[in-house]
Amino acid sequence: MMPSNQGPPQPQMQYPMQGMHMMQPGMQPGMAHMMMPMGMMPGPMPAVAQPVQQQQQQPAAPVPVKAKGVKLKNAVLARKPKGGDEEDGKGGTPAPSPAAPERGPTSDRADEPEKAKAPISLKPLNQIFERTLMLRIWNAHKNQKHPQVQGLTTNARGVDQKSTPGAQGRKPRAMAQDDMRKTKRPEHEKMISRGENAYVVKKATDREEEIERRVRNLLNKITPTNLKTIVLQLAQVDLKTAQELDFVIRIIFEKALAEPHWCETYADMVYSLQTKYPKFPAEHEGDKAQTFTRVLLNTCQTEFENLPTSFEPTAEQIAKMSPEELDKLKIKERKEKEKAKANMKFIGNLFLRQLLAVKVIGQVVYELIGIKDSPPEEHKIECVCELLTAIGHCLDEQEHGKKLMLQFTARLMELKRSTSGDGKACFSKRVQFQIQDLLDLRGNGWQKKMLKETAKKLSDVRNDANVEARNKQRKGQDAYFSTQLAGAKPAYMEEVMAKAKQQQAQRKAEKPDWDVVYVKKLLSYYAEDRDLEQLRSMWDKGQPGEPEVKFAIETFLELGFNDRSKADVVADGIAELLKLRCLSWARVDEIFSPQFEQLQELQLDAPYCDLFVHALFAKLFQTFGRDFNKDLLSRVPREENTFFWRVLSGALKKLKDRHGADGVRRALDNVPQLQEALCAVGSCKGRSDVTKRLQDEGCL
Repeated sequence: MMPSNQGPPQPQMQYPMQGMHMMQPGMQPGMAHMMMPMGMMPGPMPAVAQPVQQQQQQPAAPVPVKAKGVKLKNAVLARKPKGGDEEDGKGGTPAPSPAAPERGPTSDRADEPEKAKAPISLKPLNQIFERTLMLRIWNAHKNQKHPQVQGLTTNARGVDQKSTPGAQGRKPRAMAQDDMRKTKRPEHEKMISRGENAYVVKKATDREEEIERRVRNLLNKITPTNLKTIVLQLAQVDLKTAQELDFVIRIIFEKALAEPHWCETYADMVYSLQTKYPKFPAEHEGDKAQTFTRVLLNTCQTEFENLPTSFEPTAEQIAKMSPEELDKLKIKERKEKEKAKANMKFIGNLFLRQLLAVKVIGQVVYELIGIKDSPPEEHKIECVCELLTAIGHCLDEQEHGKKLMLQFTARLMELKRSTSGDGKACFSKRVQFQIQDLLDLRGNGWQKKMLKETAKKLSDVRNDANVEARNKQRKGQDAYFSTQLAGAKPAYMEEVMAKAKQQQAQRKAEKPDWDVVYVKKLLSYYAEDRDLEQLRSMWDKGQPGEPEVKFAIETFLELGFNDRSKADVVADGIAELLKLRCLSWARVDEIFSPQFEQLQELQLDAPYCDLFVHALFAKLFQTFGRDFNKDLLSRVPREENTFFWRVLSGALKKLKDRHGADGVRRALDNVPQLQEALCAVGSCKGRSDVTKRLQDEGCL
């Protein structure tokens, strides 16, 4: 007898086994049916069981076979059952959860209305969906959009620009750092405390320190690739005095000597910077203006002149030193030698960029290994070998340089073979081999094996890699070295030289004839408009050299002495050209002083020459003040002379007419030589006598 609360036993349902997945090891219970193809999901258990024979007589539904590489779409999973016990022709509704208890026919029919109303849940008991099922559901509905999300849009989450590409969804770096700051550290992790002598970055205390930081920061970043960028940034450093220019150049020079493997890059940078910085007036009158190139060459010359005669300590010093002090001395000696050789290499690279003349190279080599009473020191021979290795090919290409190169090599051969009185060689084997290497290099056409670890651009590195790959395929080629032409000019210098020759030819074709007509035209244009820019432009257009400048001064003086109407114009023109540094005080004094000394005799042929001198001195006193060149008054006699008293007092009277009595007093205060000359030619005892006499004559 069966219990009354249970119905008849349910027959076991038989499903086709084709296409079904068996339980895999490690699977969660209830997940086996999730592995079936979408078309093979079983429907709900029927309320009334049918005999097995009838089920076998019914034609079995065709089992869909999944083709290889084809994903099946099953739209039945999203459909609700129509109710009853009928199975859907496309595979039926999903089976209930395996954990649901079996129910009899009565209870099953009673629950049918509730099943029809309630949605079917596909969520497994362990709350974990299988990845394959989710992918198939997504693939079946990927082109559909739910009505509730129509019109909604999304934006990409902000990502730090410095983060790696494709890192969408990652927090920006600033937000991540803020989160890290807010996160409390565990108690066992203690912050590292700052030491007493820890370095702390401080603000620059003065302008010099600020300039140094900025320049060193840029020099630390320099490479052959970013050279143009660094040059532009260095050119933006505002230099206001010649001392600041000298300070910047010393920083660059020290950096170049400390890193000789970057020597070519620093030389290229110097060549680009030579026109970027302004010119500053010379410290002493008569000297040339302080330019970037001139200050740099002076720095190199100073370093060369400070080269010590010997690095070796004397026997007495060695006896007094401890072993540690000797080691320190050897390290210092080695550094000094490397610095001297780096200076030679840098000088050679400046020569290759036409910043030094061949004559300078000859003087440097003569100072190092020239014929003298005693043989040169070994470190000087090493410096010569370093210099000639850097510029040898370029010297051999020039006619004058080739003659010098023959003299240099002959002298080096003589030093190599030289011996002392006891028959021993004067120099060590190391120096002899270094000389022989230089001679062999010249005999080989300056083809030198170079290490690849040198400063290069990325394009040059790629080209060298391609050459290395080809060399590895050949026998007898060394893959660790590359052949380079030693002492050759940079490639861009050929273009610079060609362009310079073209511009020189063009200027020569456009250059006007520097004659009396052109010089007088220059003065007449200035007299009409008083335009200093036009005066400077016409002067530069003529491109005057030393002979042309001398001819112009002589023309000015002749015009001023002989033409009374042009005296003021000529005086103003000379003063303005001195102010523009087109003329030098030394050249004006050289031509004017002899004529000023013989002015009394010159007055016989040019009666109004003294009026020109009045106008010239008055203009120079007013324009230059303390900067007036005292040499112009050196030809005034140091004894009583009425003629020269009239000349000087006439100049002061002219100055009073233009600028009043205050202008005369400023001239007497700012030009001490004027007061001395007036006392001498006027027989005055002091400033009071001079002032009284000038007042009596109406000059004050």
